[in-house]
Amino acid sequence: MRRLALLATVVGTPALFSIPGCSCSLEGDRTPAGATVAVDPRLAHVRELVVEEVTSGATPSLSLAVALDGEVLWEEAFGLADKARGTLATPHTMYHLGSIAKPMTATAVMQLAEAGLVDLDAPIERYLGGLTLHYRVASPEEVTVRRVLQHRAGLPPHNQLFFVDEEPEGRPLHETVRRYGQILFDPGQSFIYSNLGYQLLARLVEQVSGMPFPRYMRERVFAPLGMADAEVYTRDALPTGAALSYYGVNGEPVPQNTSAYFGNGDVYCSAHDLLRFALFHLDNPLPDQRGVLADSTIASMRRQEPPDNTEYGLGWWFDVDELGLRLVYHGGQTTGVSNLLVMTPSQNLAYVILANTDYDAERLLRIHRAIRAALIPGSGEAHLAGSDSAQSEADEPAPDESPAPQLSEGMVGEWQGQIVAYDREIELTLVLDSEGGAIAKLAGQPEQPIDLSYASDSFLLGTFAGSIPTPDIAPYDHSVRLAVVRTGTTLAGQATAVGWREDRQTECELSSWIELKRK
Repeated sequence: MRRLALLATVVGTPALFSIPGCSCSLEGDRTPAGATVAVDPRLAHVRELVVEEVTSGATPSLSLAVALDGEVLWEEAFGLADKARGTLATPHTMYHLGSIAKPMTATAVMQLAEAGLVDLDAPIERYLGGLTLHYRVASPEEVTVRRVLQHRAGLPPHNQLFFVDEEPEGRPLHETVRRYGQILFDPGQSFIYSNLGYQLLARLVEQVSGMPFPRYMRERVFAPLGMADAEVYTRDALPTGAALSYYGVNGEPVPQNTSAYFGNGDVYCSAHDLLRFALFHLDNPLPDQRGVLADSTIASMRRQEPPDNTEYGLGWWFDVDELGLRLVYHGGQTTGVSNLLVMTPSQNLAYVILANTDYDAERLLRIHRAIRAALIPGSGEAHLAGSDSAQSEADEPAPDESPAPQLSEGMVGEWQGQIVAYDREIELTLVLDSEGGAIAKLAGQPEQPIDLSYASDSFLLGTFAGSIPTPDIAPYDHSVRLAVVRTGTTLAGQATAVGWREDRQTECELSSWIELKRK
């Protein structure tokens, strides 16, 4: 799930969409379908912007909800949830959330930790029911539940969708773990955004609770928080009335798809209910919500641990805007959807934006900035460096030093070794020179220049035109992204096939171990 996931629920004008507006409350009974919370005057300009997005054809629909100081200022949706049927979106229309499912999974894990059933600092393997990882570096004791929650466990980036019309049964988690469940970097040292880690956390929830993950989320998280419009998708029919997802390029519906397992995505939820989830995590629960976590636990999920971790807590991204205000948030974008949930605790502000198409990140940011500018004087620029759009830079360990134009003496030379994929080993030679030139040569493939993104005395990150020809990557046009750490005369880390499948307008990231020795 990459690129920014800020989606706006389009609140169009009744004249354009024939949706009457009416005031409603998030408290108590469900808002009648098709109704809205009348827009607060301060947000009138935002409403115009959102209407413009839908009427321009940028997205089939947008659904949005905003709350300040516990009061719902706006809850409205415009556009079509299903274009073929002419079904209008409402605040109760469920959208595919993408990675916004991660803080929901983290909430479940923290419930089990509160109950004394999970030790966050214990090895995650203790709770996986016999599922084991492959430790290229480190040991099981270092790959803790906490580090998996923080994307600091050394797991690689992983992004792979399974389309129901092609693979009706999907893929068992144990097979995904066999192929890609490897610890490639020292745990605790670097942030590497890993969808696979959150799939392991869903497995943990099932093993510890004795309940299927969808049932656990429904009974222990969604129901107590009054989230009637939320459910985990299980490859069966989509939830009743859910918004269809659409390709941004041609506007066709995206075929049903899932990840290999629950936990990192595959939750459907409405803007109405997602705001309820946000308000609970903002320490501002609604009167009809039952607490699913202690206040101290909610605070711990947003805390910087360790102090140098400035990006991701226990299920939440965080950042600081130009006014010095701390944002706690999560985006979610996958094929055909783009979403954003943002909280600003110091201002008691929360808002959600959902869209049912691939959506240009800058368009989403315009809505996000407009909301902040309307409600926080002097605001409007919030970087959101950890949003899904920035994850491509977070998919490898962050280098300890600033990028250097030239390779250090320790990196210069010829390096030979293998990429070890799940079904084959591929010989690889790197030639690195002191002027910053870098060449990669995969066995049986032409040598290619490496486009270096970072280089230091101990770390190299770059991409080249090459192929890791496994069956999993075969449907995708792809390149190879290297992220390697130098230890003495060894370069080791990950080689990630980064692919694009044109017919399904979808990306993938599939990582393998790489180890090279100086020749």
